[in-house]
Amino acid sequence: MTVESIKLYCQNLAQEAQKELVKESVTEPMWGIYMEEGRRVRSIYLGTVMSLAPSGKYYTLWASNLSLCPECKGEGCKYCGGVGSREGWEDAIFFDSLKQELEKLGLELEVGKSDPCDLFVVKTEEILNEEAV
Repeated sequence: MTVESIKLYCQNLAQEAQKELVKESVTEPMWGIYMEEGRRVRSIYLGTVMSLAPSGKYYTLWASNLSLCPECKGEGCKYCGGVGSREGWEDAIFFDSLKQELEKLGLELEVGKSDPCDLFVVKTEEILNEEAV
């Protein structure tokens, strides 16, 4: 993927999530509305890391399952953004871009509380009193 295509993908994901979050209906199973510290939180399931990230992988820095960059064999070059893995570089661009696009819309990205592979888009609304959810 190119940097531009990743950024466009993130822009589209953020805009679609925003459209879903502003809908009045909350009957979809992917929705969640709850109170947290005097705020109303609306969340919508975006998908899993494996279905959204360019690499299609969930990984950690200490147990990486990413492929080494085919050009530099992990040494770091322009093709992999200096990180030694094209997959890792594309994923970093994806997550940074998605967070930036969501922030522009007043939204946030959260990982699932029970499964960190699940990604949710969250809108937090301050409330003046303890309104019912």
